[in-house]
Amino acid sequence: AISGTSTATMKLKDKLNQEVKTQLANRGAPAPANTSLKDIIALLSKEPAPLSRQFSVLFLRAAKNQIRNPFLTGARLALATFMGGLMSALFNEMTTNQAGLNDRRLLLSVSCFLPTLLAIAPVVQSFPVEKPTIIREYSAQMYSMWVYNLARATVELPVMFVAPFILSSFIFWIPGLNDADETRFRDF
Repeated sequence: AISGTSTATMKLKDKLNQEVKTQLANRGAPAPANTSLKDIIALLSKEPAPLSRQFSVLFLRAAKNQIRNPFLTGARLALATFMGGLMSALFNEMTTNQAGLNDRRLLLSVSCFLPTLLAIAPVVQSFPVEKPTIIREYSAQMYSMWVYNLARATVELPVMFVAPFILSSFIFWIPGLNDADETRFRDF
């Protein structure tokens, strides 16, 4: 009786494996080589979570990661402060002649480039670490990529505003871009 049961179980498992491969192929996902009966049932009954649930889970995970690693946030703010101080020191007391005009143009170009660099830096640092997890969870259809990116960007939004504000504060006030009107900082 034991050998008959195991043969019937093997036939059932082979049939279910074939069904899983067919359904995964219809979804465009690669079929696993060997799966347990528990995995087969989970794959066949897998429904994508609602977008609000996907966003809330990803948002909380990104927020926890940011809280767990305050060094990255501090490093971004310190880098903004350092670069603002460096630009202010390099372009201190610009003149109003042609050389001063060239200096202002260069300073404004750099002040447009640096906030972009500050925004890209954490993604470049964290993505290689998170890549295997993202690939595994995305291939299991746990969430869509745009929801993942939206949740990460929402968590990083406060720092994305504070770092450029610090940088702009240094660049606007110290080198003398405020010659005519101090209310222009809002527009800068």
